[in-house]
Amino acid sequence: LIGLTKSAAKELGRFNVRVNAVLPGFHLTEMGSEVGDERVEGIRREHCLERLPNTEELAGFVVSLSKLASVSGQVFNFDSRIV
Repeated sequence: LIGLTKSAAKELGRFNVRVNAVLPGFHLTEMGSEVGDERVEGIRREHCLERLPNTEELAGFVVSLSKLASVSGQVFNFDSRIV
């Protein structure tokens, strides 16, 4: 997916098409809550900041990114776990 993002950005840039990837990580959504409290706590401990990403912050980031006309071909890891 990362390679596709970078390749598409390079190929489509001449048409003024921007392509970026946002890696959201684990969020405590309705679907995420199904993994169980023990696993959620384990994921939280894996984060450098020892807290889970906030869905509202993620949404705000994506909206802000969509307004940046000069950013393309980038991968944004919205997760403080080291990958």
